[in-house]
Amino acid sequence: MGIEIYFTGELKRAIESLAAAHMLKRVEEIRLRINRPVRIVGEGRMYYLTAAGELNRQPENALICHREELDRALELMSDYSLYAFNEEIKNGFITLPGGHRVGICGQAVCDKGEVKHIKNISSMNFRLAGQRIGIASELTRHLMRTGGIYSTLILSPAGCGKTTLLRDIVRCVSDMGTTVSVIDERSEIAACYKGVPQNDVGDCTDVMDMVPKSCGIMMVLRAMSPRVIAVDEINQNEDIGAIHSARSCGAALLCTMHSDENSFEQKIVSEGIFERFVQLTNDRRCKVYDGELCLLYEGSLQMATEGEKTCLY
Repeated sequence: MGIEIYFTGELKRAIESLAAAHMLKRVEEIRLRINRPVRIVGEGRMYYLTAAGELNRQPENALICHREELDRALELMSDYSLYAFNEEIKNGFITLPGGHRVGICGQAVCDKGEVKHIKNISSMNFRLAGQRIGIASELTRHLMRTGGIYSTLILSPAGCGKTTLLRDIVRCVSDMGTTVSVIDERSEIAACYKGVPQNDVGDCTDVMDMVPKSCGIMMVLRAMSPRVIAVDEINQNEDIGAIHSARSCGAALLCTMHSDENSFEQKIVSEGIFERFVQLTNDRRCKVYDGELCLLYEGSLQMATEGEKTCLY
């Protein structure tokens, strides 16, 4: 069963046509907005989806999404038990089997500044899981030390693959026999469904899902004795404090941080926590620096996929 089981009517038939034409595996996002054309994102480009399952650059003959289709999709994703999924829904997303992630927007119901629920859902973004197994194999060699891995910070602008790269580094290190604890605050690294990772994060990896980074780091330090702790998007003072604690306990860190290409040095956490820095750019290039910012490696992230790469349009 694929992602098409969460759709109905013309939309379901159009998605099934994409799958039958072997085009669905190149799709990154399916965007649904009430009374607006259905949009498909693939290979960095935006398309309109037609009832015939075709992808067009122009909006003519595009399928229009209706509220009934969003309501039905939510029922199918939650297995007709919205209450059981409320904790995820109020955070703005649902994780599906296979690691697919559905972002949700609508009317937030708040109490004392805290979101309790989202109702009257008006748009959804189906982000299809697309692991890139093997992209970190060459790079990881430059992060290893005798008996372990250097604490490493990955920096890049948005959309350049920080999380994808982090996930594959975790897999590589874990499959070498090193115990890794992943703090997955928004289920983006391991993509857990009912507690079980849907992405391949290695044989020696434990995942603490849906917990704030600073809290999760302290929890695994006390209970799991990790040699490596991996977290995505450090950006709070509490995160830095917990990272200091992890380092003082002897655990290595694998972290990511948002950074513009022109402010690489300014965005580095320069307190001696990290011993390696990985810089990613929009054109999928990567550079590895040591703690003194001396260049150790420069290469391209080759996105490993099944079969030949074909254009969507």
